[in-house]
Amino acid sequence: MRSSPGYLHFIQSFRGPLYTTTVFDSETTGGKLKAVHSRHEHFSVPLPGATSSPEQYYGECEVTK
Repeated sequence: MRSSPGYLHFIQSFRGPLYTTTVFDSETTGGKLKAVHSRHEHFSVPLPGATSSPEQYYGECEVTK
């Protein structure tokens, strides 16, 4: 996890793939926080159901207690 002004980054790294999730401190109209999740994977041989290209997903999150 890394914190910087306006952002909170979660970084997960394996022996190849890199996954990052960034939460922004700006709220959506529903009061939730904006977030983006990225996946960077590479396979030297094709694997069924897996992708070698980067993926990015946008959404929102909320603080729960």
